[in-house]
Amino acid sequence: MTPRAEKSFHPIPFGKYLLLDRIAVGREAEFYLAQKRDEKSLEKPIVIKKMLPNLTSEEGFIKTFINEAKLAAFLEHRNIIKTYDFGTIDGTYFVAMEYLFGKSLRAIDSTSKQKERRISLGNALHVTAQICSGLDYAHKLKDPLGNNGCIIHRNICPDSVFITYNGQIKLTDFSVSTNGSSDDKSQMDIMKGKLAYMSPQQVDGKSIDHRSDIFSTAILLYEMVTGKKMFDGETMQVFSRVRQARFDPPESIVDCQYPKVYEIINRALEKEPEKRYQSAGEMLADLKKVTMAIPSRPTAANLGEYMKGLFEERMDADSPVEEPSPQETAQTYSGEPSNQVTNVEDIPEQNPQQIDSGRQAQPARSTPDPDEKVETAEKPHIMPAEGRPKKGNAKAFWYAALAATLVVICAVSVWLFWTEPDTMRLTAVESSKLEAAMEALEAERFAEAITLLEEVMAGNPAMISMVSAPYSRALQGRASGLVETDPDEAKALLLKAVELDQGSVQWLSQLGLIYLQEKDYTKAIETYQKAADLDSQFAETFFNLGYLYAITKHYPKAEEMYGRVVELAPSFVDEALFNLAVVQKRLHKRAECIKNLERAIKVNPKNKQAKRYLKSLKGR
Repeated sequence: MTPRAEKSFHPIPFGKYLLLDRIAVGREAEFYLAQKRDEKSLEKPIVIKKMLPNLTSEEGFIKTFINEAKLAAFLEHRNIIKTYDFGTIDGTYFVAMEYLFGKSLRAIDSTSKQKERRISLGNALHVTAQICSGLDYAHKLKDPLGNNGCIIHRNICPDSVFITYNGQIKLTDFSVSTNGSSDDKSQMDIMKGKLAYMSPQQVDGKSIDHRSDIFSTAILLYEMVTGKKMFDGETMQVFSRVRQARFDPPESIVDCQYPKVYEIINRALEKEPEKRYQSAGEMLADLKKVTMAIPSRPTAANLGEYMKGLFEERMDADSPVEEPSPQETAQTYSGEPSNQVTNVEDIPEQNPQQIDSGRQAQPARSTPDPDEKVETAEKPHIMPAEGRPKKGNAKAFWYAALAATLVVICAVSVWLFWTEPDTMRLTAVESSKLEAAMEALEAERFAEAITLLEEVMAGNPAMISMVSAPYSRALQGRASGLVETDPDEAKALLLKAVELDQGSVQWLSQLGLIYLQEKDYTKAIETYQKAADLDSQFAETFFNLGYLYAITKHYPKAEEMYGRVVELAPSFVDEALFNLAVVQKRLHKRAECIKNLERAIKVNPKNKQAKRYLKSLKGR
């Protein structure tokens, strides 16, 4: 999707979009880099997928194209490509989706072999874990009426896994299939399924369920770990081997110091679905156990470095705009200007200093050291603060909020169009209230948005699941404005938001911050840990956990949390290194403490606290 196909392409108006460049052509569609015509030039690019003109008379292709667009618009997960819009313009069917700056797993495999730079075991496990995370979401997704639809991808293969240059993993090309569906082995189905990555049941045209995706995912892991195709040969040979699930055991191809990896692969590749993992979440849990055992835990940052090294000469040619840094990505995902407790100077022996509820970064403070003599007569201490202002974060946040709103509206339209049950048909009044609620949400009139959305849900209970996302956002926004004046009400609103959207890191992070303000450290740790379990790449969560463990004197855990932040390498890594050094001093790890202070200064020569503390330690 990334490479540009035409160097002399001239922008073409396409309805409300402007097609900037044709970037790829496939069997069924052509892909264009585009942007909205009425947006400013700083608007992030999108991709327009247009059905090829010769297929517009093929009813089968049209039906599949439309249904898959409807399905994609309903899926919203960090490991699934976002779909913003779909429909027809001038008789041409199209889908508008997010632009991904990176390469498909197939391109990665090909280039890695050419350059003899195979993906590491840690990165292979990380990629597979993120695939499992996205699949587990889709497999467990409920429709707007609360029914379990169990959406099956059915097309897991190297072409449908995309990795950005920042190490983000995205699933693309979901096919329309639900639990209990049956494949008819038509030419379209075989083409969709990519024979060498299908499960035995899928090849045989039997009824398949979500465990078919698990089998296909394990093939990808097998090939990344061994560097060898699992099912290779002529078409009929591959067909026979897939049907029998006959392949060379991974342990016979490559030596791995973690035998659990073989167990995961072999279990997921069992011929009979009943013997495989029964959910992608179960497979994900085992993958996490292995990655935890790897000394240098795999992260998105590590994967991003591998990607940039592998495609260094292609990145400038591929990119239409400057790619956001990993930290900017994390900020957008957090949904808040800041949910991070900042700078560390040292751990107070008695009461932690009161958190400042303001939005501005607070000046560094020091407390006298009663038991150590230092040149400055000061001792580093941990100081919680509401957070630092972050460059460009507000704009990024509201772009994200607007995008989320559009996705919700699109999802509502999709299901109304797709299912059209009587209970889902909005009256003119309800439709007007829903539109007004979205406008209020975009304008940050959160109380008004809450009232309107509650009226919509009261009048049409079938809409509750559909508007839960914007309703949660409105609750969270309202809570933000009440943190200082009415923290109890803010906490109540956030608890309600978390109950509605248990997969939201941003709600949990802000709730954890309130518990921290209240000095309810047990609940704060529990809440931040839930956020960490949801997103293992969000450095600010681990930073806050490090602070909490430090002030409660669980120094080994604090060391672990700050070490995790350092591995993720966010923009504030010098602060994490400083905090890590302070904790290590408490653990009597003087050498490690000094080493990390030096690292902090190397990363940020302007870190005065690190310089002062290092000077005091070396002066003894």
